[in-house]
Amino acid sequence: MAAEVITGVDGNIIHGLIVLVLFFGVTYAVDVISLKSKKFRDLAEGKSAVFIKDGKVMEDTLKKEHYTIDDLNSLLRKKMCLKLQM
Repeated sequence: MAAEVITGVDGNIIHGLIVLVLFFGVTYAVDVISLKSKKFRDLAEGKSAVFIKDGKVMEDTLKKEHYTIDDLNSLLRKKMCLKLQM
């Protein structure tokens, strides 16, 4: 959006500025409301899911969230939680 305003392809800078202000305003409003309301935060950002509890993989949660054990292993490797064996 900012590139559109800068390049001026549309030819009217006012329209681009209105879009940028509107985008900023909506984003800011969602952030503020999310801080104040848990229900809105769950709606806007989704609920968190626990995949590992007390050192055990929660297979039911994996199935519900459409993750495989390979997906979980990949995420753990990215976070350096798994030790690589050589």
